[in-house]
Amino acid sequence: MIVTHEVKVHEEPFAHLWSGAKNSEVRRDDRSYQEGNIIILHECRQLDSEPTGRVLARYVTHVQRGYDLPEGDRKSTRLNSS
Repeated sequence: MIVTHEVKVHEEPFAHLWSGAKNSEVRRDDRSYQEGNIIILHECRQLDSEPTGRVLARYVTHVQRGYDLPEGDRKSTRLNSS
C-alpha cells in the first residue's frame, strides 16, 4: 500500500526542489516515512505559513536514519520525481 504524506515547505527550499537544484529534505520523523511513500509538498510563505498554491509530488526513494540523527526527530528523505 502506498502512503501519501502532505507537508508544508517554505518558499526558498521549495524553489530549489522545484528547479531540481535540491533533491532531498531533512524532516522531522513524525510520519514514519518509508521508501515508496509519496510526499505532496505545499509551498508556503515563510512569514505566515500561508500556501502559495504551488505543489510538488515526489516519491520517497531513500530514508536515512542513524548517523547521529536523533531517533524519531530528524532524518534525511531523498525524493524523486518519477
